[in-house]
Amino acid sequence: MGLPEQLSRARELCAAARYSEAAGTVQEPLPSLVAEFGEHHEHVLAARLLLARALGELGEHGLAVELARQAAAEVDARLDDGHPLRTEGRYVLGHALRLAEEGAQAEPRLRQAAEAGHPDAMVSLGVLLHRAGNPAEAEEWWRRAAGTGNSSAMFTLGALHDRRGEAGEAELWWRRAAEAGHVEAMTSLGVRYAGAGAAEEARAWWHRAAEAGHGMAMTNLGLLLARSGDATEALYWLGRAAGTGDLFAMDHLALLHYRTGDAAEAETWWRQAAEAGHTRAAANLGSLLQETGRGEEARGWLRRAAEGGDTDAMTNLGLLLHGEGERKEAESWLRRAAETGHGEAAVNLGVLLERTERPRDAEAWYRRAAEAGDTDAMTNLGLLLHGEGERKEAESWLRRAAETGHPGARAHLERLTE
Repeated sequence: MGLPEQLSRARELCAAARYSEAAGTVQEPLPSLVAEFGEHHEHVLAARLLLARALGELGEHGLAVELARQAAAEVDARLDDGHPLRTEGRYVLGHALRLAEEGAQAEPRLRQAAEAGHPDAMVSLGVLLHRAGNPAEAEEWWRRAAGTGNSSAMFTLGALHDRRGEAGEAELWWRRAAEAGHVEAMTSLGVRYAGAGAAEEARAWWHRAAEAGHGMAMTNLGLLLARSGDATEALYWLGRAAGTGDLFAMDHLALLHYRTGDAAEAETWWRQAAEAGHTRAAANLGSLLQETGRGEEARGWLRRAAEGGDTDAMTNLGLLLHGEGERKEAESWLRRAAETGHGEAAVNLGVLLERTERPRDAEAWYRRAAEAGDTDAMTNLGLLLHGEGERKEAESWLRRAAETGHPGARAHLERLTE
């Protein structure tokens, strides 16, 4: 691939928000291109500007600003006033400065590029103005950019209307952007259709975005396919999303492997996500280890997830500790989870309190969970009340649980009403 083709490819990747690939497309061959064409050749300067743009989007703000400043200065010094790279240089440097939170330096450069007709500069200037409290001028620049066919401006206008609660306008702009190839707009359309119950439309847009490499679309598509029963296709898309480093996708990929009977693969993905800091994956890994008899390691992961705020982990850690005779700490974790409204924790806390002869406290937790609809709590509350002679209320709670299909409640109710 020659240099012009590489630059064209890098621009396409930037337009598709695939910045890591864009950076790689120009960064690796840049030294040899400098050696071949000279560091002041306009294609080399264009490559440097593209690299600076991509690095800024990837969060390498300091390096991006430095590269953009150097390249823009070279462009201004060596190319004629009317050369398009002069406007591009102002945009890239202004955009890099904006991403680096240097708004005062960014605005004049972005404004100069925008007034020269650079659509991406119009979009970036609009973002800067909107954040600075000037939404009217921001919208003007976005509409002007959208009028040139800029899909990022269309997407941004869709997001603006969405925040205003103007669903029809949001969908109109997102559709225009999506049809122009904007993958985030495709993903947003999919979210809107999924929320409206239009699963096929959501699937179609997420599939287009996923095929273009959009990680969130891959994850959403995988979850939709899993819910519709297509486990094979769901595993494929969740696997692709997980392969990009998406911890949420890894967690759900592991869960689907677990549900389809592949516990070993589930453990692999949960462990990878948990080790990277994903709290829910740590909770799921701990539960899997507990199921497979590895209690000591399970305790470590459950504690890590519980300390991260996962209420299922708090509950499972409490149960594990209770089973090991550590009742005081078990009660502490169950209480923490129950206080957030976790029904299973409340029921198990009630059981622990009953067994330690604190029936009034147990009743309070059973009642709280029962009133929230937990049928195990209804059953336990009914039995506790019956033992205390409150037969009428006991039967009422057992009947409510039995009517939902709770087998234990039905059996207990039949015995009490014989």
